[in-house]
Amino acid sequence: MAATEERAKEAKKDGKVAVKIAAEKIEAERAEVKEAERVEVKDAERAVLKEAVMMKAVVGDEGEVKRMFIGAVEEVATIGMNFQVCEVKRALAAVRRICKAGNVVQFGSEPEECYIENKVSRKRVMLRQKGGSYVMDVQFVREGDGEAMYVAEITVDSGAEESVCPVEWGREFGTKAAAEQMRLVNAGGGTIRHVGSRRVTFKSASF
Repeated sequence: MAATEERAKEAKKDGKVAVKIAAEKIEAERAEVKEAERVEVKDAERAVLKEAVMMKAVVGDEGEVKRMFIGAVEEVATIGMNFQVCEVKRALAAVRRICKAGNVVQFGSEPEECYIENKVSRKRVMLRQKGGSYVMDVQFVREGDGEAMYVAEITVDSGAEESVCPVEWGREFGTKAAAEQMRLVNAGGGTIRHVGSRRVTFKSASF
């Protein structure tokens, strides 16, 4: 009789252990599912954010195409960059200068592979492929109060010795007269007239 009771107690104990193990297994499986869902949502949010920081083409009242900066505010970095003001057609940021300022520039075949990364903060400014070039979409902001001005683009050029910009580009930031004229030449070897220097501040989407 005592042996039978003992076996019954052991069976009951084993049953409780089995139930506990099963419950723990179910809980672990639920946790794995929740983690997988969290990662999936995070990846989806990142994909949406990457898409949101691109330049968006919209049609105006008169049918002209306008560009709007639609980057999320919390993911936007304020950047200051120096340019030599010259008689050129577009703003070019020299990769040499960008790297010298503590950054790494990467070009790739996929959109997420094209960026400028700061070595210290690891923040990345995304680049957009435009034809055979890579450009940085920016929104000028007034230095001091940070008020948004207008949208522009900067071509990131690995062949340029200096970062240059047209006279009219970013004119609101003023032009510092050159103490000494720089000898600048274009791709064809022709001389480019040097006007002065200009520091612009802008916001650009970062990750």
